[in-house]
Amino acid sequence: YPAISNLYFFGDYCSGRIGTVDSSGNLQDYGTFSGSWVSFGEDINKELYIIDIGGSIYKITAGPLIGTEDFSMGNTLSLLPNPASTNVSFILNGSNIQTIQMYDIGGRIVISEENISNNEKTISVSNLNSGIYFAKITLEKGQTAVKKLIVQ
Repeated sequence: YPAISNLYFFGDYCSGRIGTVDSSGNLQDYGTFSGSWVSFGEDINKELYIIDIGGSIYKITAGPLIGTEDFSMGNTLSLLPNPASTNVSFILNGSNIQTIQMYDIGGRIVISEENISNNEKTISVSNLNSGIYFAKITLEKGQTAVKKLIVQ
C-alpha cells in the first residue's frame, strides 16, 4: 500500500490509541482501537496487521482500521468505581449501551451482558479474581470502545 509506505505506526497500550508519524514528523491520530491490541505485524507482502489480546487479527489499510468503528469517549464514558471490588457501573452520556463484554488478561470473556439498551448498567464483579480486566462496550449503533478495569 503506497499510501502507508514510509510511515511509522505506533500504539499507546494504556490509552488504546493508534497513529502514524511520517518522515516530516507529522502525527496522524487514528483514534482508539476497539480491541486490546498487543502487537503489530507485517506479512510477506509487506502488508501491516494489528493483533488484539483475544488473538483477532486486523489488516491496516490506507483507510480506517478494518473491524473498528470506535466512538470518541472523551469524558462521556465512566466506569465507577475503578478499581472495583463488588460492582462496577458503566455510565455513558448521550447514547445507549447495547453490550458489555469483560475480558480477563488472557483474552477470555468472563462476563457478557447483552441487550442493555440503556445509558447505565451496573455489573457485579465480586466473583472475579483480583486483577486487570478489559471491558468492551458496544453502543446501539455498533460503535465500540475498550476500557481497562481493575478488580481488587
